[in-house]
Formats: sequence, C-alpha cells, structure tokens
Amino acid sequence: MQCQPRAASISGESSSSILIYLLNSKVYQSQHPEIVKSVCEHLQQFQTASVPISHVLVKSQILGTIWSCAPELEDGRFKCSDSFIQHFLHSHLHWTMHTSTQAAQKTPQNWEALCEDMFMHLVYHIKMYNILPELVINADQTGVCLIPAGNKTWAPTGSKQVAVFAKEEKRQFTLMVASSAAGNMVPFQAIIKGRTTREMGILWTPGGDNHWSSTESMKWTDNVLAPYIARAKWRLRAPASQKTILLIDSWSVHIGEEYHSWMREKYPYIKIAYIPSGCASFFRRLPV
Repeated sequence: MQCQPRAASISGESSSSILIYLLNSKVYQSQHPEIVKSVCEHLQQFQTASVPISHVLVKSQILGTIWSCAPELEDGRFKCSDSFIQHFLHSHLHWTMHTSTQAAQKTPQNWEALCEDMFMHLVYHIKMYNILPELVINADQTGVCLIPAGNKTWAPTGSKQVAVFAKEEKRQFTLMVASSAAGNMVPFQAIIKGRTTREMGILWTPGGDNHWSSTESMKWTDNVLAPYIARAKWRLRAPASQKTILLIDSWSVHIGEEYHSWMREKYPYIKIAYIPSGCASFFRRLPV
C-alpha cells in the first residue's frame, strides 16, 4: 500500500506524543489510519512470503513508513523500542513470537579483571603518546547473511506450522566496521567469497575460499584505515608520526606473526590493542 505524505500538525501536542497515539491509540488512529494500515499490510506480505519477521525488520518498516508518509511526526525523540514493537504486533496483528533457543557466549570467569587490564593498557598508551579520540579506532567484523533468515519470526497466534523462506541459507559475507572514539565512522569494507575482477563501483575484496578475513584481506588497512588516519591527522594538524590505536579482537589472524610483521613494517605508528577473548560484548558496544 502506498500512503500519501501528510503535512498536518496538531497544536498543543508534541510530535513524539502524536506518534505514540498514532500507533497505539484507537482514538487517534482516525487521523492517520493509512500509516498503521500500510505497516500492517507490508508485514503481512512478508509473513505470507515466509520472510522472517524480526524486530529489526519491523522497526525499519514502521520508521520508513512514518518518514515517507508523515515525516513531521518524527522529531527524533521517539524510540521504536523492542517493547513498543511487541505491543504493536500484539495489538494490531495479534501476532506472537515463535522462537528457538541459542547457545550463549562463552565468557571467561575473570572477564572483569581482563577488561580492566585492557582498559588500563589503553589509558597508558593514550596518555603516553597524547593520542586524540579521532585516532583511537575500534574495528570489528561481522558475518552478514545474503538473505537474512533464522529460527525466529512473528506469526499469527496459534500457528502450528510456520514456514520461513531461505531457512537453510548459509551464504554470508564479512562486513568490516570501524569507528573512532570521537564518533567518526570509518568507511565499511565487504569481504566476499569470489575471484571476480568486474568493476562494481565499490571497494570489492575477494575473500578466496573463505568469507572470513584472511591476512591478505586485512590489508583493509591500506585502502580504508590508512586514508582515514591521514585525513584525521590533517584535520588535527598532527604530524605523520602521531601514534594511533587500533582496537581489534584476538582472532588468530590478528595475533599471527605474518600480520604483525606486515603492520610493524608498513604502519609503525599504529599501536594494536587486543580485546581479550570472549570479552568483546562487555568491553565495547559496536553495533554491527
């Protein structure tokens, strides 16, 4: 369903309050019924096509419809939280979550001590070399499914059989994400299995037989990280020799001698700091 943008405003009410009324209140729905109807119809189409209905998908659908149809209702204060999404799905579609359990992350018993040691390690280098926030870079990798799927989806309450499209789909690519302590985002890099030479207008890094990063593909530093550091130093009027911190996970490819030797030789100004194994979810919060 396509809804037409509305320019109407309600005097005496904040737009965030109006937005909540719009999605939850039977009284106020009459003012913008096309938004609720559009969101529900699109979600029903996804469910009919066996597309997994996750909170991320529902949030994107709700916010996208609001921005498209009535952007004046979104003033930045409204938060489409998980509890809000659950209430919306229950009240408007009568859906419940059909889910399965998953294994929890293995965390070291002394994770607090490990994280404290890591924190003090960072403090030491930042103070010793006078490193500014723009040059403290937190990088991480995550596997991204080509077709998002899983064992969790929203479906009508009481459903006995719940089909999910591409449930067995396992093809992934690796997305390299990095940001600075100042909040600046470093350009993304995708590492994809393949050996193509076709020009696609993006930084294309074939990953060989494995979509996860290898030592060769970690030369992301050449094309992404090093240019970012150079631009940051130019803005800060810092010398080329100014130290930089790169915070990464303790993967075997990161701590291997080949990668270390290459980094020491080509980028001696980059100090590598490793997050203790099993502590990434506690030590940092990088949403990837």
